[in-house]
Amino acid sequence: PMVRSGRSVLVVAHGNSLRALCACIDDLTDPELEQLNLPTGQPVQYHLAPTGALVPRGGAFLDPVAAQHAAALVAAEGGT
Repeated sequence: PMVRSGRSVLVVAHGNSLRALCACIDDLTDPELEQLNLPTGQPVQYHLAPTGALVPRGGAFLDPVAAQHAAALVAAEGGT
């Protein structure tokens, strides 16, 4: 209801719960979900068009440089 009325919603979670939420929001395929790398502590912002479509799909990290660095660290440890 809040999203439909144009209000912002903050979701705080981590790990598999975020992966599941992203899978639903972004309509990810199984291969896309396997490659999804959500570094800890890196906020992602989603915008919805008036039609309800995501703009852009996948959202955007609030600090893309820090997120890229954190994602590289996660990947180097063998995680996603």
